[in-house]
Amino acid sequence: VEGPLYFLVFSKWSLDSVPWDHNNRRALIIEAKKSDKESDLDKDCDEAIDQIIRGKYAEGFYGYEQILCYGIAFFQKQAKVKLQAGK
Repeated sequence: VEGPLYFLVFSKWSLDSVPWDHNNRRALIIEAKKSDKESDLDKDCDEAIDQIIRGKYAEGFYGYEQILCYGIAFFQKQAKVKLQAGK
């Protein structure tokens, strides 16, 4: 993402981060999960994206042309990232 990014961070049981780029009218929503085992990485990424959708995290971003939703799962020193792009 080019240009300045601004971050709004929420603290719950997992890390939620919302950077936005006013100039290019894009927002990113990131939900991170800690996996209990390596084989759960894929499932936990999907759950993170589902949480973004169920929680309607993107509803407060009016006037943005693109909202990118990232689900990230971590297990020890490994990580997996999935992206779901929407309007």
